[in-house]
Amino acid sequence: MPPAARPITIVAAVLLGTAALTGCATSQSVPAPQWAGQPSPSQVSGTDVQFVQQMIANHEQVVQAAGMAAGQAASTELKQLATQIQQTYSTQLDQLKAWLTQKGLTLPSASPGLPASPSLPEASPGMPEASASASPGTTATPMPGLQQLQGLSGEQFDQAFVQVMSTLQQDALALVDGEISSGEDQDAKQLATQLQTTANATLQQLRQLAGGTPAPTPSPTS
Repeated sequence: MPPAARPITIVAAVLLGTAALTGCATSQSVPAPQWAGQPSPSQVSGTDVQFVQQMIANHEQVVQAAGMAAGQAASTELKQLATQIQQTYSTQLDQLKAWLTQKGLTLPSASPGLPASPSLPEASPGMPEASASASPGTTATPMPGLQQLQGLSGEQFDQAFVQVMSTLQQDALALVDGEISSGEDQDAKQLATQLQTTANATLQQLRQLAGGTPAPTPSPTS
């Protein structure tokens, strides 16, 4: 087994732990989380709703990017990490949607294809301003990073994947910071704390993987 395989397995286990997964139960249904508060929209602020909607869009992008790795990545370790990310963030995506349902709110509309991005890779730190829900009848615009991943394979995909996924984690942490500092609903703040733990663990794992990802071989020159 390559030297990088052990730390990937260890941190991947941390990701599963933070999402309350049990091993490799990929086909099990995700139980609805138990919220501390009552499902009343009156307890929810605009900041809480914006946080959850934007985090849903973020996690949809994470899951979709992770799903590309199986057929496009060169690194076995990256494929393993991507599988764990896809499982963990799918679970968290269900939890975020369950929060909206529990609070009596409407789920953001989903357009076919890639979801709209609440923030782009070059976004400055802080809470993104755009809403994650698309207006009725509009077509979602793919995040530039995801568009790039669609056309790559092998080592080029591996390097781009680490960059795109790291950006998504940084975006998530910015959203979490805004919710923790300005949110009002205790359930949303509890979710934010859980997502913060997972995002930090994922970001650390991506940095470890980047250290072991070989640089592309330069083309021979005449």
